Amino acid sequence: MAAVSPDPRAPEPRSPARRVLGIVAGVAVWPALMIGFGFAPRCMGFEDVTLRAIERCPLAVERLGTPVRESWLGLSCGNAETEGSFGHASWDFPVAGPRGRGSVSVIVEQRGGPWRLLSGSLETGDDVIDLVSCSLGGSLVVTPTTFDASVTSVIGAPGVAVGDACHVAVHPGDGPFPCRVAIDCAGTVLYGAGTTGWTACAAEPDGSLRVRDMAPTPDGGDPTLDLQLGLGTAVLTDETASGTWVVQLAFAPRR
Repeated sequence: MAAVSPDPRAPEPRSPARRVLGIVAGVAVWPALMIGFGFAPRCMGFEDVTLRAIERCPLAVERLGTPVRESWLGLSCGNAETEGSFGHASWDFPVAGPRGRGSVSVIVEQRGGPWRLLSGSLETGDDVIDLVSCSLGGSLVVTPTTFDASVTSVIGAPGVAVGDACHVAVHPGDGPFPCRVAIDCAGTVLYGAGTTGWTACAAEPDGSLRVRDMAPTPDGGDPTLDLQLGLGTAVLTDETASGTWVVQLAFAPRR
């Protein structure tokens, strides 16, 4: 396979940030791109966390067998960006095991440590498996549910105050985002305004719902969110032009 030499006239990057954007199909098409982009999960380091999640999911192992590996055959595409030990990626790539093949869609992040799987779905035939939920050992069934809550603490200027009443709605999502959440406190929408609110969620070992969105508005369209129904709490943070803010909610007991 012929190698592609870099253009000596190309300028050097101005920062240590590394960005990857690519689409690859099959094994005989665009061989140069296959080398550069097709295996971004492997070259950027988030292949392992994805494959470990697949192998911790009994249903995925039933479909694919074990060990599971990234496959050369299939579509690999997405975008990823790293700078030092921080990174964020959204990628689709093919996987295979001794029993079968599939395609995985993941959103991962790196914040000064190893890559973490925020959301992931494995498609094998007619099945779509939520990897985050399955790898935690819980079965995720999201039904439309609403909760009453109140603001218990505020840092910065989010537009709400301690004691404000809040309305929290959780609905089923789609694809790699199994939940959609909307949070309104005293008329101020803190999360899920307009067409946003799609996020990763999973069942905790006790069956309670855990919602995690680790990307602030500049990166994901919503503030960060850590909602734990088992504990009855939610924490939102965001980075805005006027500064960083943090809001903590406590859920009212269900009647």
